[in-house]
Amino acid sequence: MKKGMLLLLLFLLPMSILPALDVYLNGELWQHYSAEALEGFLIPRAEGVFREKGIPLRELAPLMRRWDALRIRTDAGEILLEGEDLKDRLDASTLVYSGRDQWTLQSGPDLYSSPLSLRIEGIGDSKTTFTVMARPDLPGYREVLTTWAEMHKVDLVYLEKERIRDEILHLKMLGDPLPDFTFTELHPADPLDLDDVISYKLRSVIISDRGDERTLVLPAGLRINPELFFSIMASRYGYSWSEETLQWTARYYAGMLNSGNFREKSETLQFAHDRDRQYLFFPAENHSEQKGVLSRIPVLPEMEAPPVSRVIPVIMNSYGPDYRTDALKSYLMKQGIQYSLYSPRLRYLPAADMSDLIPGSPAYKSLLTELEEGYVLYEENYRLWQELTRNLPYILLNQISGGCDE
Repeated sequence: MKKGMLLLLLFLLPMSILPALDVYLNGELWQHYSAEALEGFLIPRAEGVFREKGIPLRELAPLMRRWDALRIRTDAGEILLEGEDLKDRLDASTLVYSGRDQWTLQSGPDLYSSPLSLRIEGIGDSKTTFTVMARPDLPGYREVLTTWAEMHKVDLVYLEKERIRDEILHLKMLGDPLPDFTFTELHPADPLDLDDVISYKLRSVIISDRGDERTLVLPAGLRINPELFFSIMASRYGYSWSEETLQWTARYYAGMLNSGNFREKSETLQFAHDRDRQYLFFPAENHSEQKGVLSRIPVLPEMEAPPVSRVIPVIMNSYGPDYRTDALKSYLMKQGIQYSLYSPRLRYLPAADMSDLIPGSPAYKSLLTELEEGYVLYEENYRLWQELTRNLPYILLNQISGGCDE
């Protein structure tokens, strides 16, 4: 058979049943996957038909220090991937499951009948155990990382720690081994690199909107706190901090405190709050980092929008070689995996856009709007935050007690 005819057949072959898939590394069998085992690794995918699920081809192979070549054998022949485009082509390849035992290999724009074996040439990673430190309240992370370890035949030690930054400093001081990866909230004193962000947590002072009546949660029950001050300032000025923005926000805040409408929790507010739980807003008493009392924030002149949310990036840090970082990040940023990190109840949003994966979701659209309008506390504005923490009561005392200037 001529080479051109073979390639034509590869493109025209219909989807086929996948009885099994064997993966070889440098000529030795590394893993045998039954069809049932593969179905356990399926993740949603937004490309093509929405109902389809698939497995990124890279996740069916061992972790590799270096890729030299990949030979994919199908009923119709063999596909060879090598050279400089191997990694990009591999990242763009997915084993797609369309139901009824129908499988297709999609590699970039090309479609192939189900592969029977993958033969990898290169240098595999010799590490067999990976240690992860993560915040205790991160939704979905333990599950997706456990699956990733299982797919690559490595052991995972998943440690939940409250103060990971301090843990790392302590380990460095003692000269003890560091974890391979950490997943923690961005520290306000650190710079923000969007490439390190895996998901976002939204922390809002707003509980719900009811026409001109806005209900909020004051962290720690304090009426004077920098988080509410920042939220009000960001709702009007975004990241444009200046003496003028500070003065306006202080006048507005002072007017809000002295308006007579800033009330403590009441039975009416509590009833409204309980009723709104179906809309995925946080109970003040139950949120470990947002405890406080329910109060009303009045609508005063010049306040065009309610206070915005604080956006807290969840950062992935790696303490190993770049190829391991790239391998895990490639997996975590797949849309189907990102969807597993989405929790409207806990107000966590993935870093990747989910609009085409969950189209028309009111909860997602609402949180996405909060994300786009919110502010991040990081290196560039942390000094201002510290100044407000120390001096906010004195700043407010110097303002007109009757409210904002009109």
